[in-house]
Amino acid sequence: MKKLILLSGLVAIFVLIFFTFYKFPSQIYVADSTASLPEEKAILLYPESGAVSFKLKTDDPFILATTSPTEIPNGAIVHTDIGRASVLLPDNSSVTLADNTEITINYSPTKTSMYQSFGTTYHRVEKLITGASYQVQTAGTLAAVRGTKFIVSYDKKQKKTKVAVTESKVEVTTITKA
Repeated sequence: MKKLILLSGLVAIFVLIFFTFYKFPSQIYVADSTASLPEEKAILLYPESGAVSFKLKTDDPFILATTSPTEIPNGAIVHTDIGRASVLLPDNSSVTLADNTEITINYSPTKTSMYQSFGTTYHRVEKLITGASYQVQTAGTLAAVRGTKFIVSYDKKQKKTKVAVTESKVEVTTITKA
């Protein structure tokens, strides 16, 4: 009798293990050859409140971001009206856009550059690999960092840029037009 109970317990354990690790055909993931590779992480837009939109090129119409997160292409222009949003870059750096802000994002593993048309952004930059750069440009200023937290504010009407550093160092350069 003890052997029968022991045998039934072992069978139950094996059945439990089998169903824990066995993948039914509907659970098997088939790789999509058009999908991004793990090394090619996406740029994700997280609308937090209000109207947040993006577009691919300057002459394209803006697309309202209705889901969170929304995958956006490299080179996209992100715009907030009365709204806030965050952008998560593939290296886990992030940019938070305040109300009435517009940025263009260009990302590569060795160079991240943004053009801020107007508004206020808060940047949390992950530690950069050797030789990599992260910079934010406005009409008259370039802020370049090496792993830090900082805020860039650009008033388009007054043509004034303010950079506030909350952690580490930022190199700020005035851009003169030729």
